[in-house]
Amino acid sequence: MRRSALLTASAFIGLASIVAAGATASASARTTTAPKVVGASSFTLNLLGAPIIVGVTTDPAGNLVDATLNTGTGLTPTAVMPNKVRFENTTLGTSVTVKANHGGQSVTARAAKLADVAGPGGWSGDVFGNGATTTVKFDIGMLADGVSPDILHVTAAPCGAPVVPAPVAPAAPVAAMTCVVGPTTYGDDEDDNEGTEASASVKFSLLGQTRTLRIRVGTHTEDGVTSAAVRISLSKIKG
Repeated sequence: MRRSALLTASAFIGLASIVAAGATASASARTTTAPKVVGASSFTLNLLGAPIIVGVTTDPAGNLVDATLNTGTGLTPTAVMPNKVRFENTTLGTSVTVKANHGGQSVTARAAKLADVAGPGGWSGDVFGNGATTTVKFDIGMLADGVSPDILHVTAAPCGAPVVPAPVAPAAPVAAMTCVVGPTTYGDDEDDNEGTEASASVKFSLLGQTRTLRIRVGTHTEDGVTSAAVRISLSKIKG
C-alpha cells in the first residue's frame, strides 16, 4: 500500500527524527523497559467519510520510531513530542494523534461530531512478534437514539491457528494464539457526564502472554462545544 511522506520517524541512539512535509523536528525518545517485541501496526479509522490508515512502528524499548498516514488525508503534523505525534487539519477541526507508551500503541481520531468519525475501522499487526499477522475489524455507528455511539461487528482473525513453530518432538502440541472478543459496553463520558461512550476489546493470548486491543468511541461536551473521538489502543505484552 502506498504511504504518504507526511511523517517518517527514524530512531538513532537517543534521538527520534521526525520529517514532515519538508519540515524537520527532533525530539529525544525516552527509554522504557517493556516490551521485547518490535511493533509494526496498521490502524484504520474513518474521518469525514474517508479512511485514515496510520502505520505505527515502535522499537524493542517501546519508543515510537515511525508514523505514516495514507495520501490525501489533508492532515499535517503540528506537534512532535517524545513518543507522540499529532496531525491536524485546522480548517476542518479534525486531528489524528499517535502515541507509544511502554510498548503499547494508540491512535485517536477526533472531529466535531459523531457522524464525522463513524464508519469502518480496524487494526492489523504481529501481536506477539512471531511473524503471524492478525487483523481486527469493526464498525463505528450510533444507537437507535441517533446520538449515542456504538461499536459493531468486531471480528479478529486468524485465531486458534498455530502461530509458533512446533517443538522438535513430533508428538508435542503446537501452540496457538486465542482471541476473545468482548461485548460492547456503554456508559457516560469518562471525564464527566456531558457525553456518552462505547467500548469493546479483543484479548490475545499465547503461551502465557496476553495483549489487549481496545476500541473506544465517545462524545464530549465542554463549555458548550461538542467533539467526538475514536481511539484504538494496543496494550503492552503482559505475562
